Amino acid sequence: MFSEIKEDATMLTTTLKTLFFGFLLALLPVLGFGQYYIWGQDPGSLKWKQIRTEHFHVIFSEGYEAQGSYVADVLELTYELGSLSLGHRPRKVPVIIHNQTVVSNGFVSWAPRRLEIFSNPPQNNYAHDWLEQLAVHEFRHVVQVDKLNQGVTHYLSFLLGEQAPGAVFGLFVPMWFAEGDAVAVETGLSNSGRGSMPSFEQGLRAQVLEKGMYSFEKAFFGSFKDYVPNYYELGYQMVAAGRLQYGSDIWEKVMTDVGRKPIPLFPFSRSLQKHAGVSEQQHYRQTFESLDSAWREQDRRINPASMEVITQPNSLYTDYRYPSFVNDTLLVALKTGLEEIPRVISIDQQGQEQTLFRPGLVNTHGFSAGGGKVVWTEQRTDPRWEHRSWSEVHVYDLESGKRSRLTRRTRFFAPSISFDGEKIVVTEVSERNEYALVVLDAQSGQEVGRLTTPANEFLMTPAWHPDNRTLIAVALDETGKRIVTGDMKTGDFSTVFHAGYEEISRPSFTEKGEILFTGAFSGLEGIYWLNTKTGDLAQVVSSKYGARDAVVQPGKQKLLWSEYTAEGYVIARGINKEHEDMVPLERVENHSLKLHAAIREQEGGLVTRSNVGRQVRDIKPYYKFPNLFNLHSWSPAYIDAGNIEVRPGVALYFQDDLSTSVAVLGYDYDLNEEVGTYSLDYSYQGWYPVVNLYAGTGLRPASYRQGDNIFPFFFRESALKAGFSLPLTFRNYEWYYGINPSVRLAF
Repeated sequence: MFSEIKEDATMLTTTLKTLFFGFLLALLPVLGFGQYYIWGQDPGSLKWKQIRTEHFHVIFSEGYEAQGSYVADVLELTYELGSLSLGHRPRKVPVIIHNQTVVSNGFVSWAPRRLEIFSNPPQNNYAHDWLEQLAVHEFRHVVQVDKLNQGVTHYLSFLLGEQAPGAVFGLFVPMWFAEGDAVAVETGLSNSGRGSMPSFEQGLRAQVLEKGMYSFEKAFFGSFKDYVPNYYELGYQMVAAGRLQYGSDIWEKVMTDVGRKPIPLFPFSRSLQKHAGVSEQQHYRQTFESLDSAWREQDRRINPASMEVITQPNSLYTDYRYPSFVNDTLLVALKTGLEEIPRVISIDQQGQEQTLFRPGLVNTHGFSAGGGKVVWTEQRTDPRWEHRSWSEVHVYDLESGKRSRLTRRTRFFAPSISFDGEKIVVTEVSERNEYALVVLDAQSGQEVGRLTTPANEFLMTPAWHPDNRTLIAVALDETGKRIVTGDMKTGDFSTVFHAGYEEISRPSFTEKGEILFTGAFSGLEGIYWLNTKTGDLAQVVSSKYGARDAVVQPGKQKLLWSEYTAEGYVIARGINKEHEDMVPLERVENHSLKLHAAIREQEGGLVTRSNVGRQVRDIKPYYKFPNLFNLHSWSPAYIDAGNIEVRPGVALYFQDDLSTSVAVLGYDYDLNEEVGTYSLDYSYQGWYPVVNLYAGTGLRPASYRQGDNIFPFFFRESALKAGFSLPLTFRNYEWYYGINPSVRLAF
């Protein structure tokens, strides 16, 4: 015991100077007044509730009690399962749920320590409940950072507070591991997960097979010249490969070393070398050499559909998505790429493009065309409150060339216009996670119909039948995904195909009333056809890397789709006769690598509704003002982030759980004048105007002349400052702008 303490103390002494200056450099952008990581605020009028469990403090807005209680139960199950493979049970952590926004996300921050959840599920959700998958993924980040609080890092926490493990994590744990490990656990603790989806690896697969393996630096840092898949995709492959090759505890060993001895340079890579015999770069190369071989073997077993590409080549990576016919010859699509912001284009039969307009922030799967109109949804954020936003339906008239906002302050997603152009169906997600298909009048935007499921299943990407009465969508519940049809007159839903946990998306009707959808039954995304009369199901498009967004050309029965390539999605057209390439589903073979199955075996548990133990939770009000001053960190220096200066002194840092109150209390010693100043810098952002206050006092040197003599003296300078500002931001289609009027008083 004594020798371990002595070893830790020696290590602390030898590394403290290097680490301290490293910390200052890393923390400089976030230390000081108002500079901690704040994504935004919720509306100031919200009333808050809270649930305290053994391991979590869950905070949510009034009206979200049922869902907040369920999240608390999910987190408690996740606490047991999500911490096992890193061998660490973290301390209690606050969890803030934001349900006023249409953003689908979550994050973990460590100064102050908290987990934040954005409750709105995305329209491309895989076969796992959104709140459950968020709890698993984000809690894994809590485990990662908290695990570092040992050894030298633990001693540094006495010096720096919560900044210490957060800074060690930011300085020494690569993002490919942080996100790859969270994706691996998210996949292992569910029946689905991104690690099981072919679309999650198709970017890497196409790159490796077409362009070869990039250098590790390029794969990690990205490129402005070539498309480089993100570190979620890169990290999952490297984390999964490490667990399978070196044991499920390999990353637990590495993270333990990084926390105990964060010795520059590259402690993560050095620890991996120690326990696995390979450095970070060597592990990357071994992983992708193995994947190269496996993917080429998979590629040899694929028989891609015959097709012709109708879009023109681009100089940089470009995607053409959501092709739709507005008449029997003219196609429209959403074009995005590395060198341009999104734009909606028309494409003729020779592949010639014309830009129709540039939309604003388009929501996922938010694009459809027909009946002479283009419809999509855009995210609009409250000018003042970043955590309140809406998803509104917009319409572009092809004849007049005018676009208009059809709905205001709505939570509508994935619009689809009817064949006759008279109605639009959207998915609605309420602030309480209540789901419905809503039918709108295409001219006025008024609601003319609404369909819901008895069990409140999540509904995705609806589309119309040619009869302009029947709807089709994907429904998600604990049993997985299924394709359902809804009758506008009766309001009833019927299941036409249950895919379980196999990935399916974007079903649509053809003019004949048959169903096309994207499926991953072969281990790659392809296009599948369902005969609604006979129930026959077959693959009609087999793809080398992935095919989706199928549409049939009116009158000609030619199939078009978005085909993935190493240079992005192109629009392809089948050249064979209708149904000539069909393969019955029972004959479709899955040749994927199935890494997710091995990870799932290692985790040995599932976070699903039937496994969540429900508890009667004590729900109490949460008041802002008694909780404003949460001391989370301190530093043996005064850091002026505004002027990028580090000066002798001390500072205490406060920030509340709701990110509305930020304060820095400190002592700043001026080396030139050899005097110090005591100060309090405070900002309250929970009201519509932001309130800034400053109070400081300290001695200042001065002198006076009497005759030929100069007499030095000190005087006390005190300052009081108050200010009000109103940071407002606005969106108008592709334009984003803001204004921040302010008033300041000083004494």
